[in-house]
Amino acid sequence: MGESIDRGMIRSVHSSVSECTGSTGQIDLSKFKKLLQTLGLQDFYPNKLSLKKVLEIDIEALEGKIPTCAGDIPWHFLRLLMAGNSSARIFQPPRLESMQDETVEDDFDFFPPLLKPKTTVVAFNPLDIITALLLCADTFLQQEVISKMSLCQFAVPIILPCPEGSPTFLLRPMHSIVKRYRPHSMGEKREYIEDSMATAHIPTFAFTRLGHSSMSKSKMLNHIFSNSHQQLHYFIHSDMPSGNIVKDISNGLMEMCWYLPYGSEAVDIIPEPLAIMNLRGNALDFPGSFQFLSKVAAAVFVFIDCLDTQIKTFLLSHAHISQKLFLIVTPKSHQMRQMNLHLKELVKSKFLTKDQVLPKFQENEAEFLSNVRSKILATFSRRSEFKEKAPSLQEMASLAKESTFLIDEDVSEFSEARGMSIQIVNSIHNGNIKEFKQKHLYFQGDAWKKISDIEKEICRLKHFTGPSVGEYISKLREEGHVLCQGLIGRGMSDVMMNVISFLQPATNRKHFLNCLKYDLDSRSRTELRNLSERRMVSNGEAEQQVQNSVLQNPQAELHSNVSDSSMSLGLEHFLREMGLIYQVFQTVKTIPPDIKQFPSIAAELLLEGFPLELMDGDVSNIPVEWVSSVLTEVDRKVGPCCIFVLSVLGVQSTGKSTLLNTMFGSQFAVGCGRCTRGVYMQLIKTTRKIHNRGCDFILLLDTEGLEAQEQSSVGDTYEHDNELATLVSGLSDLTLINMSTETASEMKEVLQIVVHALIRMKTVGKRPNCQFLHQKIGDVSAYQKNVRSHSSIQQELDQMTKIAAKAEKQDGKFSKFSDVLDYDSKKSNWYIPGLWCGTPPMAPVEVAYSQTVAELKHNILQHFLHRRPSTITDFISWMKSTWDAVKHESFIFSFRNSQVANAYNKLSEKCSDLDWKMRSEVHSWLQKAHIRIKTCKGDLQDLEEILTREVLEVMSEQKTQQLNEIEDYFKTDTAQAHLVERFKAEISASFESVCWEIETLTKRQCAEAVIRQKELNKLNNILSGYSDRIQGRVDQLLNTMKLQTADHSESELIEAFENMWTESMQSVKYQPVEFNIERDMEKSLRENMRTCGNILTEKLASGTSLCDLSKRPWKIAKQHIEASKRSLLKRILEKAHEVYSNLLQTKVNLDNEDTEAWVESECSVEAGRITKVLISQCKLHVEEMVKKGEDYHPLLCKKLLREIDGELEKLDGETFQFTELFDTDVKIQICGFAVQRFREMHNGFCDQHNPVKRLANDRNHYFTIFKSMYSQKDQSETCAKLFCDSLLKPALLEDLNQGLGKAIVDHIRNGQNAEFKSRRNLQVGIMLDLKRQNSFEEYWQYIKNSEDFEQDWMRKQVLNHCKRLDNRQSTLYHIAANILEQKIKLMQTTIEDIKKSPTDDIGLFLDAFKQRLEEHIVFPQGYLENKNIFKNAPSFVLKLADSIHNLEGCLLQDIVKWDIEQRVSDLPTDPSRELYKILCGCGKHCPFCEVPCEQTIKDHEKHSATYHWPQGIGGCNFRWNKKLTTESCEAVASQSYWYQKEGERLWQRVARSCKEFMYRKFYIETRCKRADAWDIPLTPKAQAPSYWKWVLSTYNKEFALKYNVKPADISNSDTPWDINADLEKHYDVKIDEYLIYLTPTGS
Repeated sequence: MGESIDRGMIRSVHSSVSECTGSTGQIDLSKFKKLLQTLGLQDFYPNKLSLKKVLEIDIEALEGKIPTCAGDIPWHFLRLLMAGNSSARIFQPPRLESMQDETVEDDFDFFPPLLKPKTTVVAFNPLDIITALLLCADTFLQQEVISKMSLCQFAVPIILPCPEGSPTFLLRPMHSIVKRYRPHSMGEKREYIEDSMATAHIPTFAFTRLGHSSMSKSKMLNHIFSNSHQQLHYFIHSDMPSGNIVKDISNGLMEMCWYLPYGSEAVDIIPEPLAIMNLRGNALDFPGSFQFLSKVAAAVFVFIDCLDTQIKTFLLSHAHISQKLFLIVTPKSHQMRQMNLHLKELVKSKFLTKDQVLPKFQENEAEFLSNVRSKILATFSRRSEFKEKAPSLQEMASLAKESTFLIDEDVSEFSEARGMSIQIVNSIHNGNIKEFKQKHLYFQGDAWKKISDIEKEICRLKHFTGPSVGEYISKLREEGHVLCQGLIGRGMSDVMMNVISFLQPATNRKHFLNCLKYDLDSRSRTELRNLSERRMVSNGEAEQQVQNSVLQNPQAELHSNVSDSSMSLGLEHFLREMGLIYQVFQTVKTIPPDIKQFPSIAAELLLEGFPLELMDGDVSNIPVEWVSSVLTEVDRKVGPCCIFVLSVLGVQSTGKSTLLNTMFGSQFAVGCGRCTRGVYMQLIKTTRKIHNRGCDFILLLDTEGLEAQEQSSVGDTYEHDNELATLVSGLSDLTLINMSTETASEMKEVLQIVVHALIRMKTVGKRPNCQFLHQKIGDVSAYQKNVRSHSSIQQELDQMTKIAAKAEKQDGKFSKFSDVLDYDSKKSNWYIPGLWCGTPPMAPVEVAYSQTVAELKHNILQHFLHRRPSTITDFISWMKSTWDAVKHESFIFSFRNSQVANAYNKLSEKCSDLDWKMRSEVHSWLQKAHIRIKTCKGDLQDLEEILTREVLEVMSEQKTQQLNEIEDYFKTDTAQAHLVERFKAEISASFESVCWEIETLTKRQCAEAVIRQKELNKLNNILSGYSDRIQGRVDQLLNTMKLQTADHSESELIEAFENMWTESMQSVKYQPVEFNIERDMEKSLRENMRTCGNILTEKLASGTSLCDLSKRPWKIAKQHIEASKRSLLKRILEKAHEVYSNLLQTKVNLDNEDTEAWVESECSVEAGRITKVLISQCKLHVEEMVKKGEDYHPLLCKKLLREIDGELEKLDGETFQFTELFDTDVKIQICGFAVQRFREMHNGFCDQHNPVKRLANDRNHYFTIFKSMYSQKDQSETCAKLFCDSLLKPALLEDLNQGLGKAIVDHIRNGQNAEFKSRRNLQVGIMLDLKRQNSFEEYWQYIKNSEDFEQDWMRKQVLNHCKRLDNRQSTLYHIAANILEQKIKLMQTTIEDIKKSPTDDIGLFLDAFKQRLEEHIVFPQGYLENKNIFKNAPSFVLKLADSIHNLEGCLLQDIVKWDIEQRVSDLPTDPSRELYKILCGCGKHCPFCEVPCEQTIKDHEKHSATYHWPQGIGGCNFRWNKKLTTESCEAVASQSYWYQKEGERLWQRVARSCKEFMYRKFYIETRCKRADAWDIPLTPKAQAPSYWKWVLSTYNKEFALKYNVKPADISNSDTPWDINADLEKHYDVKIDEYLIYLTPTGS
C-alpha cells in the first residue's frame, strides 16, 4: 500500500509542515521556575535531590497524613511512592487561606464552582509534580522513583521534557525494571521469562493525539489494557483527582508501561507482551517525539477530534508510518462532514485503508475496546508472519538521538562506569559463572569454606578423636594458617584488582556499582534461563527414555546447578571477595597498604546506601575482622554514632526483603532467581525526633529464610536455623518475625526456632523484643478471627516455650511465653494483606499492604523512641560475642564470659565509685568530728551523744543517696545495666551491709576519739599547769630585769633565762602510767577461751611467754583439723577406687598409707593457705590500731580478740572444721605479736606526750617570748613568725597528715589509672605486672596468697603513683601542695575578713582568727595564751599575712625533702588500704584452679570468676600419672572428654571413660563442698584464657616441683603469640590504659 501513495500530495505538504517540524516543544521556563518555587524544590534543581535524602527516616512525616501546604506535596508523593502505595498520585490539594469568614444559610447554590470560592485551593496536575521531581532528582533517585512507579503499575516517563534544552531519553532507570511474564506462545511449558525492560524485545504501541481530543486518551488506554474485573490506572487522566488541572510543564512528557501476560486465557486480554508509549500533549507541538514514535512503534494510534488540513498535512509528512497508523476519530456532529472528506482523500491517496480508521461514536464501549484490541492482535500476527524483531529500549536510544533527544546514559561518568562494568562481565567466558568464580573469586571458594569449618570445629570439637584437646586445636589452627597462607600467596586476581581500582575514586563509584549490578543480574538471568531450558529438555527426554541411565546424571547435575550458589553471581560476590581478602590478610602481621584501604571503601559504600554482607550465607560464617573494621570506619567517618538495629526473620520466600525495602526504601536484592543467603546489613540515616533521641542510623538486617531448601540438602537445617535466629535476635533491638500464615498451628516450626533464640537472649540479659507479622491475610475478617483465637495462640506459644526452655536447660525459669518477653497478643501481632492486588505480573501493590507496612514502620520508630540506642562499638562487641557463642554452641556460657562479664565489670566500677564516694563523705565528716572533739570546751560526753546522732543522720542520707543512684543506674540502662539486673538485689543488700559496717565503725571511732581526748586533756592539764608556772617565772624574770637600769646584752639575757629555766624544770615531775600489757592480753585471752581454757593453760604452763610462743614458726598440724572430715575424704577416695575396680573387672588395691598421706597433704595445704591469710589479716588490724597513735588501753586486747573471732568465723567450714587447738594456736600467734606492737605504741605515746619532754622541746619558744617582751622595739615581725611557727605550722602539718591519705585515693580514682577502676581491672593490672617481672616466685605468691599479694601490690602501686614525677616534682608533692594551698588561702581569706572590722586589740583579733578556723584545723593547746607577748607588735596583723605566705614556701620546701615511702606508710589513713577496701574480693579461691573470686558484692550467694585458670596452676593432677592437668574448671566440672585411644576396643573405651569421669567426680567431692559455693559454668569445651595457659606452659616444671608431681603435657603450639591481645579480648580492657603496662621495668 505504501508504494502506491500519491507522491505529489506528499511533496506538496513538505513546505507547509516545515515550520511545524522545527518546533522544540520546550517547557516554559518561567512557569517551571514558578512551580519549583511554589513546591519548595528550587534548591534541588537541577538533579540535586538525592535518594539518600529521600530515605532519611523522619517520624513526623509518617504522622502527617495529608499535605498542609504546597511544599508538602512532593514529599508526600515520594513517601507514599517509596512505600509502594498505589494511591501516591492521589492527594488532596491543600487549602491555603480563607476568603470568606462566614457563610449565610441562604447564600448557597447547587453549583458552587460557578461562584466565588471561600478558600484558595492550590492544585497541581500530578504529572507536573512527577516531572518537576524527576528534573530535580539525581540519577539514582530517578531510577528508584521510576522503579517504584512501575511496581505500582504506573506509567513511567521515558521522554522527559527539559526547560533548558532538549528532552531526555531515560534509558538508565529502565535497567532496574525487571518483569516476569509467560507469553501464550510458550505453549504448555510452565516456564516464564524474566527480563529487564531495557533489554527486552517487546513490541511497542504508540498512542498520541493531534489537535484537541474530546475523549480522554489516557483513560481509554487504561480501559483497553485492563481486565473487566480489575481496572488499572496506568495513566493519569482528567477524571482522576487533579487530573483535570491544566498541565504547566508536563506536556511533551512521554510515558510508557507494559502489558505482560500471566499465561492463562482466563486472565489475559492480550496473549503476548507489549509496551505502550503515550505522548502527553498535542503531537503537532512535539514533532520530534512523534517522529521517534513512528520509528520505534509497531503501531501508532492517533486520537483526532477534527481532521483539518493542518493535521492531514502533518500525517502525510510521515508517510513511512502509513501501514502502522490507526486513527481513532471522535468528531462532533458539525465536524463529521469535513472529517469524512479528509479521510476519503487519505484513503484515496492510499495513505490509509478503511480498517485503519476506528470511529468512536455512541456504540457500546466494550465493542470499541474489543475493536482496538483486535487491531493490536492483528499487528502481532503480521509481525509474527514476517518474523520482525521488536527493538528494545536500549536499541531505541540511537533512534532517540536522531530525534535530537539527549540520552541519559551518554553522560561521561556513566559511560566510563559502563565500560568498566562491561569489561568485568565480559571476562566471564562462555557464561561459565562457576569457572569464573574459581578463577577470579577464589578467596570465597573451597579454601574459605574449609577455614570456616575449621573455625567452628575449634569451637565445637565434633570430630575430636584424640587424647589431647590442645594438640587437636593446634593442628586445626595450623591447617587454617596453611590455607590462609595459600590464599595470600595467590594474592588478588586481576579482575578484583580492576574492581578495587574502580571503587577507589568516590566520584564514579556509585555509577560503576549500579552498572555492574545490572549487568551481573542480567548475566545471571540469562544463565538461569539457559539452565532452565536445558533442564526442560532433559526432563522431556527422560520421560521418553526412563530406562536410560545415561540421562540420569546430567539431569541431576542440571537440577543441582539451578540451586547451586556457585552458579549465582552478583555484586555481593565481589564485595564479599573484597572482605575476605582483608579477612585472610589479617592473619599476616603486615597488611599491604592497598588492602588496608578496603574497610574505608566499604564504609563509604555502607554510608551511601549499599547493603553489605554481614554473614556469608554460602558457608554460614562471619568474617568478624572485616565487618568490625568496616563498622569501625563508619564510626570514624561519621563520628561516634549510635544505632538502632532492626532485623527480620521468617521462612524462605515470605517477602522479608520486600518488606524492608517497602518500609525503608532499602536496597536488599529481590528477584533475579536468587533468595537472600546469609545476613545483609544496610544503614538508614535518621532525622529530627529519632536523631534527637541520640540515634544517628537505623541498621537493617535482612536474613536468609528459615527452612530454606538450599539448606535442606546439606542437613542440620534446624541447627542452622537456630544459629541464624540466635545471631539475629542477639544483635537486634527489635526483630520482626515474618510469617505467611494466620494461625499459630501453621507457624509452629518458625516459632519454635524463634522461641529458642529468645530464651537464649533472655538468659544472658539481652532484652528480646519482637513483632509477629502475619502476611498474605486476604480476608477482611482475618483480624477478628485471630482476635478470637488469641487464647489458643497464647497456649500454643506457652507450650512451645516449655519445650524450648527444657531443651535449653532453662525449664525452671521459663514456663510461658510472657516469661521470655513482654508479649501482648493484641499489640505484638500485625496482620498484613498480600503484596499484590490481583494476579501478577499486571497486579499493582495492594494499597492496604503499603498502608499497614507504613503503620508498622511508625510503630517501630515509636518503639525506638523509648529505647536507648547502642553505639557502633557496642554493636561490634555484641556481634563478636554472639557469633562466638553461636560457634561454640554454648550460648549462655559465652555471653556470661563476655557481655555480662563486661557489664558486671562496669557495674563494679559504678559500685566502687559509689562506695568510695560514701567513704569519702564519711571520712570528711569524721575529720571534722575529730576537730570538734579536739577543740571541745564543754562536756565531751554530751558531744559524743550529739556526734552519735549525727552519724545516724549522715549514714541515712548517704545510704538513701547511694541506693537511689543504683536504682537510676538500672533504670537508665547505662552500660547495658539490664544484663546484670539479677545482681540488683544483692548490690542493694551489700550497700545496706556496708553502710551498717561504716556506721558502726564511725560511731566506734568517735567514741574512741572522745576517750583518747579525755586522756589527752588530763595530760594537757598537767602540761598547762607546768606551762603557767614557767610562764610566771618568765614574767617574774622579765620584771626583775626591766627594773634594772642598765640595758642587758644578748648573752646576759641568755644566761639569766638559762638559770631560771634550769631552776624551774627541777620542779617539773611526771611519771607515765605503766601497763603490764602481756598480762592484760593473757587475761583477755583466758576470758575469750573459757570453753577450751585447759589447752591455753597447758601452752602457757611451760613458762614460755606469750611473745616467745608467737615467735615460733607457724605450721599446720594434723591435730588442727577435725578427724571426721579427714576420714570422710579417705572413705570417698576408697569408694571411688572400688567402683573403678568393678568396672574394669580387675582388682585395684589402694594402699592405706598412700591414701592417708594424700588426704593429709590435701588438708594441710588448704589449711595452711587459709591460716596464712587469717594471720595476715589480723596482723593488719594490729598495725591499724598502732598507726592511730593513741595510748594503750586494756580494751584494745578485747577488741583484737573480737576481730580474730570474726576472721575465724569466715573460714570455710564446709571444707573441714578446725579444732580448738587450731583456734588457740592462731590466737597465741597473733596476740603475742600484738603485745610487742602495743608496747611500742605505748612507749611512743608516752614519749610524744610526756610533759617534761614537751616543755624541754619548748625551751626556745619561751626564750623567744621572753626576748620579745624584754625588747622595747617593734616586734611585729618576730611575733608573727612566732605565731606561725608555734601554732600555724603544727596545725597545718597535722591537717595535712590527716587529709593526705584520702587525697591520694581521690587523686588515683580521678586519674587515668585503669588498674583501680574495678576488681577485674585490678586483676588485669597485676597480671600485666607479673608478666613484666617474669618471676615464678611472684606468680606463686599471687596464686597461693592472693589477698596479701594484692594488698602488697597495691601499696607498691600507690607508692609508685606518689613518686611519679610531674614537672620535676613528685605526685605526692603536688597533692600535699594542693591541700596546703587550700588551707593557706583559707587563713589569708580569714585575715582579710577580720580586717574589714578594724580593731587595735590583737587579742580580739587572735580570738576571732582561731574561732573562724577551728572548724577546719586544730591549733596546739597551751601556746601563746599570754596576750602581753603582742603588746610591742602594732603591725602584727600585716606581718602575719607575710609570715603565712613565707610559711607556705617553707612547708613546701620541707615536703620536697620528704621520704615518700616513709611518709605514706606513716599516714593515719592508709591510701592503699582504703583503695583495697573498695576493690577487694571476698578472698575465696576456686577449689580447683585457685582463681580468686571476683565478686565485690558483700555476702554474695555464690563465688564466681569471669575466667577460670588451667587447673594445673592450682595443683590439680591426674591420680594415675601424677601429671598436672591443663583443662579448665568449666570443662572438668561437667564431664570428661569422650575420646578413643589407639588400639582401644569399644568396651575398653566405655570402661576407661566412665572411670575417668567418676574419678573426677569423686575428686571434686574430695576437694570439699566448696565447689558448691562456686558458680562454675558446666561447659565441656570451655578454654582457659591464653594468658594463664602461657603461665602454666612457661612455668610448667616449677609448678610440678612445687606440687611434687609431674609437669603437664603441653605442646609448644599451645602457647599464644599475643598475650596482650588475648587479655584485651577476654577481659574487655585496653592495655595501653594501664599505667603499669606503660611503666618501664624497675621503675
